[in-house]
Amino acid sequence: MPKKIIVLPMIFAALVRFSSPVFGESVKNIYAGSRSSVVLIITYDSSNLPLSIGSGFFSGEKEITTNFHVIDGSSKIICRVIGEQKSRPVINVKSVSKSLDLALLEVDAAGPVLSIREGGAPDVGEKVVVIGNPRGLEGSLSEGIVSGLRQIGDFSMIQITAPISPGSSGGPVLDDSGRVVGVATMTLLESQNLNFAVPASLIAQLRSKGAKWEPVAASSSVKTERGTAGLKLVDAAFDGPLGGVLSYSIKNTNTRPIQNLAFMLVFRNSADEILHYVILNIKDVIPPGLSVRRRHSGLYSDTKLKEISEMKGYLLSGQNPYPFTPGKPPFMGFANIELRPLSYDFVNGNPEDDLINQLK
Repeated sequence: MPKKIIVLPMIFAALVRFSSPVFGESVKNIYAGSRSSVVLIITYDSSNLPLSIGSGFFSGEKEITTNFHVIDGSSKIICRVIGEQKSRPVINVKSVSKSLDLALLEVDAAGPVLSIREGGAPDVGEKVVVIGNPRGLEGSLSEGIVSGLRQIGDFSMIQITAPISPGSSGGPVLDDSGRVVGVATMTLLESQNLNFAVPASLIAQLRSKGAKWEPVAASSSVKTERGTAGLKLVDAAFDGPLGGVLSYSIKNTNTRPIQNLAFMLVFRNSADEILHYVILNIKDVIPPGLSVRRRHSGLYSDTKLKEISEMKGYLLSGQNPYPFTPGKPPFMGFANIELRPLSYDFVNGNPEDDLINQLK
């Protein structure tokens, strides 16, 4: 299976057991001086049901910095300073950037502000400390080093070894002086200590741009390359109740990783007539020579058919076609499923590049 990048908000889940490492005195002091500036963020949907949790910190007197994906899709946001019982509402989303994965929130009460380190990215090998709320465990502390600076488009991501987990998104990454050098944002699934942070220097830029800002790529940057070939459908089969769920894999036979795949599945009968098609998307990175597995149900809603009502041996339910053969369950009448790639992006400068190269 391909390595996956996942972002770190979490749906409420059971707490897990963990053990804490023994930290040095300097890390202990950093934590003591910074924990009251870090908050637990809880978001709610339009029905006032808990949506996700994450982390954040005071970057201004009444300003909290977090990740955009922590608050994306929420209707209400509250926060709670680590160690406190009282929650405070977020009264305004001051500024967001989806591409930078940053958001600035306004609260009605001031908090102790963490200092943002100036002068660019930290050095590889430099010690860092992360404070956050992984899986809802408030005020968790981890330490590590800067293990790399990875270019993505026009911006560098800070790769760190400090462990982070779902719920850590938006937490501060601190240097040995307690200054913020990054904002924890994502990790690589099924990998050890491959975690990433957005550079803290982008916070000031976002603040100066107003309510919403998406940086414009420099004209010298590498443009996205697109493709439509080099993909193979593997092990497509119907399963589930009455055979109504389609499972399949798509293999990347290119020599480079791809992502943002849009494709069509075309269903034919034994006479090679097109009975049905669906258009689907896979955003995950698919490394070269590897496959991604998917499972779909409800493939027959809101689609176009070729004269399905005139085809003999098929049972219709409203406008949804159900292939039917006497004595056999629905969905089993297809003789062939064809993959038609529509478009995908070749990956350039992705944080997974080092791992992908090891798999070649």
